[in-house]
Amino acid sequence: SNITSHQANGGIVAINWQWATPPHENAKPEEYSIDSNFNLGNALRDDKWEFHFIEKDFDIMAKNLQILKDNNIVVLFNPMRLAQNHWWGKLDAIYFRELWRLMYDRLAIKHQLDNIIWVWSTETSNLSKEELYEWYPGDEYVDIIGTNIYVDNINSQIDRFLLLNETFEGRKMLEITECGNIPDISKCHDMGDSWMYFCSMYSTDNNGTLSLDYIYKFNTKTHWNTLINHEKVISRTEIPLFE
Repeated sequence: SNITSHQANGGIVAINWQWATPPHENAKPEEYSIDSNFNLGNALRDDKWEFHFIEKDFDIMAKNLQILKDNNIVVLFNPMRLAQNHWWGKLDAIYFRELWRLMYDRLAIKHQLDNIIWVWSTETSNLSKEELYEWYPGDEYVDIIGTNIYVDNINSQIDRFLLLNETFEGRKMLEITECGNIPDISKCHDMGDSWMYFCSMYSTDNNGTLSLDYIYKFNTKTHWNTLINHEKVISRTEIPLFE
């Protein structure tokens, strides 16, 4: 109901999937972690318990995405972010690409979820063009390319977007999938640094109520309010502002 209300108020629904997994076959849910020693190599072999676990998780995710589809809600789906930092990127890039494509086949083809906009995000500050392309799942499996930005300033990050644009030859739209300090919109436009949208780090309580603690941590009240009210920013009709 919260998602439906959000869309009705002019919002766009996005899901960033932090995929927790068990450290061993008989682990209890409280032992699951995004930093577990889950074996990605085994997860791609249909004779291993890890494979059957990810199949089950894909089906659970499909049920949730089906609810959105049934309500005519399109979702920006950003799974397996920051690959090099978590279990889904602990092996060579070829394993990550295969897992992504397996996920795509399961959700988009088997479950026929055509309400998903596929967002692949990366950390550009420490990857070359060659490495970026190596980790890229492929044009047919990605709709939007995003970058995660955590820097101690609000300057334009034009170099990151030029790198992505050059690497993928402008074939995909670009956006900021995650950030702490939100870049200054005027500076970005002055530099020619254009992106679709940003997702500032945030949190919710156990009831799903939005908390601005993380936004407070990285951004001043003045910067946040200026950003939301900027002529270049389109936002939903009800947006939380700092008092």
